[in-house]
Amino acid sequence: MSVAGIKQITNPVDILDRDELEKELHELGTMRSKADAIVSHMTKSIKVNRDENPAYYDAFSKRIKDALEEYKNRVITEAEYLAKMKSIMEDYRKGTTNITYPEKIKGNVHAQAFYGVITAILDDVMDISANIDVISDISIQITEIVDEHNMVDWQTNKDIHNKIAQDIDDMFYELEKEKGIQVDFDSIDKIIENVITVALRRFK
Repeated sequence: MSVAGIKQITNPVDILDRDELEKELHELGTMRSKADAIVSHMTKSIKVNRDENPAYYDAFSKRIKDALEEYKNRVITEAEYLAKMKSIMEDYRKGTTNITYPEKIKGNVHAQAFYGVITAILDDVMDISANIDVISDISIQITEIVDEHNMVDWQTNKDIHNKIAQDIDDMFYELEKEKGIQVDFDSIDKIIENVITVALRRFK
């Protein structure tokens, strides 16, 4: 996401700290400077947290980018720009996105994160809408695989990372054998790489 031209805020105010951020915004003069401050803080927070759930945080990045483009192209006014940023910030604080998850994983936040990883990678090689149940099951199975290997200091143990990778690889082999759904090796490797990245942030 490009935030070129946005003044970078050095004050380490957390976007979730409502009172401190309101104080900072109150000290800024124009509506644009207030909106830019929100963009800067949100961009920093998204960057720090993205690995926990890439699809979730990317959804907010896209909304910010779209609003910036609208303001840059004069589709919206300065007041509307600020209003949009405040709306995005409130949704961010509440954890509200436009992402809809299958019923199977609605109560499973880890599976939701892995679902985002899988759909992003398989979108080019599979009809996601026709395979929602299968991808939901894969997300749940991957959550169980990671949880099974979630032990003390597993984050720095490459042997455990390799075991997770092997278990996920075996899962896709079984998927092809039992349901005839074939996923190419490159996509599986990308899924494994991204799953481990996400798991390192989510499973402590």
